[in-house]
Amino acid sequence: MIPRMVVRSAIALRAALVSTLACVACSTTRAPAASESARGRSNSVGQPLARLQRMSECWGPCPDYAVEIDIDGNLNYRGGDNVLTHGSATGRLSAEEMNKLREALERWRHFQFVAEPCGLCSCVTDSAGIELTTWEEGLPRAIRYAVGCPRVPIALVDLERAIDRVAERWIGTRAQRDACFVEKRDCTGLVGWPEVSP
Repeated sequence: MIPRMVVRSAIALRAALVSTLACVACSTTRAPAASESARGRSNSVGQPLARLQRMSECWGPCPDYAVEIDIDGNLNYRGGDNVLTHGSATGRLSAEEMNKLREALERWRHFQFVAEPCGLCSCVTDSAGIELTTWEEGLPRAIRYAVGCPRVPIALVDLERAIDRVAERWIGTRAQRDACFVEKRDCTGLVGWPEVSP
């Protein structure tokens, strides 16, 4: 028979280990490795410029998708839940869209930001999450945060919105998504079925 003190110590050690791993998992300093990024792509994209991934971890109809844009304006999209286009799609940014995206990227690049050990509000488990990665001279800068986190710098929110605007052709507008997924009345723009995660 194992003494109670040993069992309690083992439980406390396990809890501390789980807490530590949770904060390491939501760290903002690690960008996906090239092979990890490539797994989610349907077609190859050139040298990456920006990648936005929205993770639907909330209790409501939060959109779940990823879009990656390369330096030439080519983009790959993968849609999951609560978006109008499910599955993979590719496209190209217009010159105007590319200029707006580059302006937002420059504002973000000039912002001096110190990542917090557990990200920006990213340990909130019932909120949709965002991982935004930018590349400069081939080096990634990734940050993970919860949607609606009040500590997110405005330069980062502007970049997030710029990428959302180019992805709107597949995710739909907020009004379109609400009509389909909240009000359940108009899903005319719905394409495909959500992919099942392994």
